[in-house]
Amino acid sequence: MARFLILDAYAPRGRKRLVSGGAPLAGKMYRDMLLRHRPKAESDIFYVADADAQLPQPLESYDALLWTGSSLTIYDEVPEVAQQIELARRAYHMGVPAYGSCWALHLAVVAAGGDCQRSPHGLTFGPTYDITLTPDGHAHPVFQNRASGFEALASHYDIVKTLPSGATPLAQSPRSAVQAVFIEHQKSSFFATQYHPEFDFSVLSGMLQSRVDTLLEQGFYADRQAAERQLAEFSQLQAPSPPEALIAKYRLTEHVLQTDQRHNEFRNWLTLMGL
Repeated sequence: MARFLILDAYAPRGRKRLVSGGAPLAGKMYRDMLLRHRPKAESDIFYVADADAQLPQPLESYDALLWTGSSLTIYDEVPEVAQQIELARRAYHMGVPAYGSCWALHLAVVAAGGDCQRSPHGLTFGPTYDITLTPDGHAHPVFQNRASGFEALASHYDIVKTLPSGATPLAQSPRSAVQAVFIEHQKSSFFATQYHPEFDFSVLSGMLQSRVDTLLEQGFYADRQAAERQLAEFSQLQAPSPPEALIAKYRLTEHVLQTDQRHNEFRNWLTLMGL
């Protein structure tokens, strides 16, 4: 039976903000996704950004690492970031494979020698469109059963600037040149996506609720009414039968609306790794 370490990459203040909006913690989202596809899997959730963080078990006792998203920024020189980069480097060196989304993509890239930057497009929040597979992506087993062009759910300010050696970009979009990458570095590998397969519209609703004042200050919404309107629409899109008008407005397909479609790459990665 495979044993996973789920690394919740949010610092305490970030976790508190998620809870304030009614969103689940990132570690729980990842555990739920894991158990949907591997019901007998064993896992520990580790709050890796905490000042007193101590691994629950030695790193080598885990078959794989699952890194969540985060509200941190990979190029900030703060302990919460530095200790995560160091742990990712240890995993590469020790041969422990990893998977993750968003923040995890930036972490995977930086720990292997690449670089990230603030996106010139600003914040991406909600559905992100026109993700296409690269030639390597078309051939890679993690994208089996995925159409060449698809949409996904996202929330990020940063993007990959420079890939490290050993990195194979698998997907791209107009807003992010690297939407998915498979990195082989030292003794291990790290597959990561810019988009969030663990998200659904209830998660986006909770995140929006917790961040609405910040997003208004940043000018992401024209006014509070616009934010509240999108919050209401996200809530409706989470319904068992979302309104067709909203599906059309947000240009959604089964890639976002169906849970197993959102999880496609994660499920394929588990199979690829023999987990």
